[in-house]
Amino acid sequence: MRVIAFFLSFALFLQCAFSDVTLLSMNLAHLKRQGADGYEDWKSLVCSVIKESKADIVLLQEVPIELSKRADTPIFKMPKKDNILDDFSSELGGSWLYFSTAAYAIRKNMEVEGESYVSCDMNQNNAVLYNSRRVLGKDLSKTLGFADFSGDFLFDKNNVQSIEFRVSGNEKSRFVVINVHLPYNNASHRERDLKTLERLFAHFKNREGVIVGGDFNTKRADLSKRNFDGVDGDDGWYFDKNFGLKTTLSAKGEEIAFANDYDHFLFSRKINVKKALVRAFVSGKADKISQWNVAGKSFSSSAQIKKSLSDHIPVLITIDVGSAAFSDLTDILKKTAETFDSAE
Repeated sequence: MRVIAFFLSFALFLQCAFSDVTLLSMNLAHLKRQGADGYEDWKSLVCSVIKESKADIVLLQEVPIELSKRADTPIFKMPKKDNILDDFSSELGGSWLYFSTAAYAIRKNMEVEGESYVSCDMNQNNAVLYNSRRVLGKDLSKTLGFADFSGDFLFDKNNVQSIEFRVSGNEKSRFVVINVHLPYNNASHRERDLKTLERLFAHFKNREGVIVGGDFNTKRADLSKRNFDGVDGDDGWYFDKNFGLKTTLSAKGEEIAFANDYDHFLFSRKINVKKALVRAFVSGKADKISQWNVAGKSFSSSAQIKKSLSDHIPVLITIDVGSAAFSDLTDILKKTAETFDSAE
């Protein structure tokens, strides 16, 4: 029995150690292009935020990526080799990989069935970075029609991402991450895209866990009124106790002040939140703080952070994707332990 207890305890340890996944979302505000003055310092600070947050998956918005024209179409362009995401990956370490919208974000205004969709320039790309030692990812852009701007899920800029992840070595730990950056200055397009996002969420929610993160450009008060599932009417979306923390930095004053709650994580009932939403390296929920510390640097004003990193403070959430996924491993270890016991 002692052997059985040992093996079951070991299985529980593995579940706790390897099934937690931390996600970070950060709008980079396209602050620096490759080669610009201060780019190397900015790149290093972005990577330090990721490293010190211990994130496994990173959702980025407003990523400036150099592009080249395609000969076959004016609608899409191609990301150049050795772009900013390659720089991030290199600095973070060889296990860090990425997916981006750079190859399929629309670069020309489009009209589809009477609906207009706004294009974007090189500064408005989304990207998802992930540590392949912890999780493995599959880009669903072709399956969903993003890759050629077709199908049922059309958005302004076409820069929404859907990535299916699983914990490395665990086939049963599958979940979908959706990275969004919704329209800022066009309320009617934002409302339309929110309805499309609700349908995209519903597309996955009954099959596997789904978590939506990014810059919604929508306040908690407006999001919480929505069903966030425009298909079957089920209240099929959830938010944690810290939903609605302000994250955008105020342009006024000398202190660090937060202005708007635009950065969120929403999720389905299959997602188990282990650690609630927090602002990176910020304790509590105050709208003002005196200092923000990262990478051995101390920032004391919104202006300093906006000049050095972004006009958004990153947000973090930790989920447990292994509650049931390790049951097979537990069974195997139990049988192994029983074999040892019977041999004694």
